[in-house]
Amino acid sequence: MEKYLKIEADGISVEILNPANTCDEHFSTRFSHAGYITKIEVNGEEKVSRAVEEFHPFHGEGFPDEFEKPLGYNEAKTNELFVKIGVGAEKKREEKPYTNWDMHEVVSPAETVAKRIENGYAFIQNFVYNGYGYYYEKKITVENGKIKISHFLKNTGLKNIDTLWYSHAFLRYDLKAEYLTLTVPEDCEIFNGEENITSCGNGVYEIPINEITKKGVCYNWNAEKTENIQKLEKYVAKGDYGYNELQVYMNDRIISVEPKLKIYLKRNVVKEWATEYEF
Repeated sequence: MEKYLKIEADGISVEILNPANTCDEHFSTRFSHAGYITKIEVNGEEKVSRAVEEFHPFHGEGFPDEFEKPLGYNEAKTNELFVKIGVGAEKKREEKPYTNWDMHEVVSPAETVAKRIENGYAFIQNFVYNGYGYYYEKKITVENGKIKISHFLKNTGLKNIDTLWYSHAFLRYDLKAEYLTLTVPEDCEIFNGEENITSCGNGVYEIPINEITKKGVCYNWNAEKTENIQKLEKYVAKGDYGYNELQVYMNDRIISVEPKLKIYLKRNVVKEWATEYEF
């Protein structure tokens, strides 16, 4: 059984964890098990971070997604199960608000089916538990020099889906650019744990990459339906959805630009969204 599924075209190579290898430590309790990208190379140059010696879901490895807000967590008591889209049913460890720092046991993992499609792969999950149900399909393709990642989520259960999705583009921290430039709304709010800025001026904000020295620096924008474009040196991401929040995470190894999308679906309602990445 192959550990990785690969897509190669136009000088781009994408390596994805084979979901059949459910014992892989990257299939943790946090990130979606459907289409976990572990490696991207463009003309032989690595773009995303490499795995560290001992895996931890906060080291920043590869290019995973996460449905950060779980379903039924607040209703569940200690040792009862809740649903994490992309993962399955997890056991609540203790009575406290949910954070993705907590490693809850995956009691009933969602089965992920990988299918070869034109120019890439599709990863499909069907999962039902305690009134919650979803059909999720993630497609990863390479075409015309771009990587496209698209998502299809349908509420197939009896209860509403209320979640928050975002991707983690953990890029290698060897960029030569002095600034990370982002387009943000003029009336947004930005905070990095030390200061609050109520206006971003002309709508373009530059984060000084080379001045970041401490681990875990995190910038956040609160915004509604903002134009979804992020730019780094040799890297442009364009989403067809307006993000509700934008987070930028950095440590001494990686930098990750993370648009967040609020998703609320009643029964049988569908949400689709996609992002194109050009290096």
